[in-house]
Amino acid sequence: TFTRLWKQVGQNIHIYKNFPRLIGECGGKNYHFVHPTADVDTVVNGTIRSAFEYCGQKCSACSRMYVPESLWPQRIKSYIDHAKSSPNLEIIGGGKCDDSVGYFVEPTIVQTKDPLDKIMTEEIFGPVLTIYVYKDNKVQDTLDLIGNSTSFALTGAVFAQDEQFLKKAMEDLKMTAGNFYVNDKSTGSVVGQQPFGGARMSGTNDKAGAPT
Repeated sequence: TFTRLWKQVGQNIHIYKNFPRLIGECGGKNYHFVHPTADVDTVVNGTIRSAFEYCGQKCSACSRMYVPESLWPQRIKSYIDHAKSSPNLEIIGGGKCDDSVGYFVEPTIVQTKDPLDKIMTEEIFGPVLTIYVYKDNKVQDTLDLIGNSTSFALTGAVFAQDEQFLKKAMEDLKMTAGNFYVNDKSTGSVVGQQPFGGARMSGTNDKAGAPT
């Protein structure tokens, strides 16, 4: 839609007295990248909130996650335990839909063996989180996937306790998210209080809420 609007403005540029300024926020395929040194509790709590609060219908909601093999077994248990103890989450596996009254989609977690599958690259805008489990010795290759697998770059988060890795990740991933978080969920910015905007095909990155 924004591409179409941009074309229409260009085609009519001769009728404007000034060059119009176009500001747009488009789709996202927001990610959580988990390093082998990450604190599991922080990752689990942050990811569940990011992916499933507001039924996943937040432009910044986490919909794809990259997890190392070394943390994957205890992460599954953490998700299930958290689901059992949380009044807001009844089903973690999910996958069912009900359109008898309105349209309800259960919070759903999917594990994929293909990081390039469309479920990892296309916006869903609902409570669906897809997880790709990577080998611990493929950290850099997996980091590269984040930016190369989709054109979206709205929000992203990296979880790690290794400061050297975090410094490198911030440099490697600076073009993959308009808003970037470290050891925190990919949601939370309040427009009007914190700057917010998407880069690449997620928008013009004008940072709504920033000082003028």
